[in-house]
Amino acid sequence: MKNLTILLFIFLAKFSFAQDVIVLSDNSTILSKVLEINSSEIKYKKHSNLDGPIYSLSIDKVLAINYENGDSETFNDTKDVKSSNVDKSHSNKTIKAEPVEDNEEYKSKYSILPTLNVKKTNKKSKSFFPIMCFTEASVISTKEILVLIVPEAVEYYDGGWKVKIGYSITLHNKTDTPVYVDRASTFRRFNDFTSKSYFDNKNYVVTKGNSSNVGGAIGIGNLGIGVGSSSNSSYTENYNVDRILTIAPKSKSNLTDYKYIRLSDKKALFKTVSDIEYWGFSLTSDNPVKQGEVKTYTEATSPYSNKYSITYSTDSEFKNSYTIDFELFAKYLVGAEIENWRWSNLSPEYRIVSEIQKTVPSFWTESFAIIGMTGEYR
Repeated sequence: MKNLTILLFIFLAKFSFAQDVIVLSDNSTILSKVLEINSSEIKYKKHSNLDGPIYSLSIDKVLAINYENGDSETFNDTKDVKSSNVDKSHSNKTIKAEPVEDNEEYKSKYSILPTLNVKKTNKKSKSFFPIMCFTEASVISTKEILVLIVPEAVEYYDGGWKVKIGYSITLHNKTDTPVYVDRASTFRRFNDFTSKSYFDNKNYVVTKGNSSNVGGAIGIGNLGIGVGSSSNSSYTENYNVDRILTIAPKSKSNLTDYKYIRLSDKKALFKTVSDIEYWGFSLTSDNPVKQGEVKTYTEATSPYSNKYSITYSTDSEFKNSYTIDFELFAKYLVGAEIENWRWSNLSPEYRIVSEIQKTVPSFWTESFAIIGMTGEYR
């Protein structure tokens, strides 16, 4: 029976994610089954209708294809891709990077349930939050890089300044030479089978009513904000970000940082340019968590998970490249609430961290626990 359950889980996992992801130049994605690639076009069927028609897509509109078996291909995109060192004269295949000895050590640090300070009752909790852990098959440490999930406190606007907890995916270069990460072939696959690429070639420019460009920027905490000097400020989408993230030898970089721009200096109008990571979900009201209860899940029974795929190389032209895959799942579900506090002159980190530490005392200081966003019932 145990072996049958394992085989069934493997089959369901493969069925759920058996899809090719086509990444377009505008950063959108198509879930598909790729049938043919030639010098001018890609032929595919939609993943939602494999018995349906065959579609054709001009190859110059495609940044990359992430295949269901984990392989990736990158394509020529001279029109939209800037500051890229990738050799565009041909497509490059990637191979799976092998984990090294400390891979299990680092994953295990995230799997321990931290000490909790919660009051237990037999009543349904008003809300809950997950604690995320890595799956058994996850690879986060190779001979070239180490992936760590690092908490960040950020400000945001929701009818008033508030702070909330988010996380950065921090990539550590273990080598004595640069490591290059291709954001166009780096993905997050969400629980609803949608996905996103970490490459965004848009540009958000705040302009005055007379269409002149903004000359200054204001920094708040770790945010970069462009501010217009007129209530008629607007923005256009021409934001450019380097496709290739270069990590210096024996150094580290975040896969993405939290940045937004302010669209008006007189109205609370903001546009997120790049975001950090958050994990959260809702539950049906017929599957409640009791106040103070801690539910524990396996990879197969967890109600929530996200998959990641990172493509990197030690060669700036990506003649040899590697991919690593890891997945985070909700291993623990805690029947308690962690509030989002309003921003103040105090450090945003202090406000949100002190609030979480009321429930998870070791958070930020000792624990590797990845605290998800507070969820509600639907």
